[in-house]
Amino acid sequence: MSDNPVKGIEELEDNDPMTAVYIDMLTKVNDLVQEYDVLEVAAIMMTQALSLYKTALSPEDYDRIVENIVKFKDHVIEFESISTGRLH
Repeated sequence: MSDNPVKGIEELEDNDPMTAVYIDMLTKVNDLVQEYDVLEVAAIMMTQALSLYKTALSPEDYDRIVENIVKFKDHVIEFESISTGRLH
């Protein structure tokens, strides 16, 4: 098992419900970065993700998730390319 808590698409299993969400989101993001600046898309996604966490979690759990986002920032997988307007 990897020490990296961040899963890439290659680590998701076909029967994992998150796989469908991951693929749907990646498809939508690919569409958005073709039309808008990648940093604008990323900023909006980050804001929406934090809003979802804040809505769904207790204040203590929200603080923990944000702390873990910072703690594991170096484990985030970088996309191979965005120069073509497609994330790989």
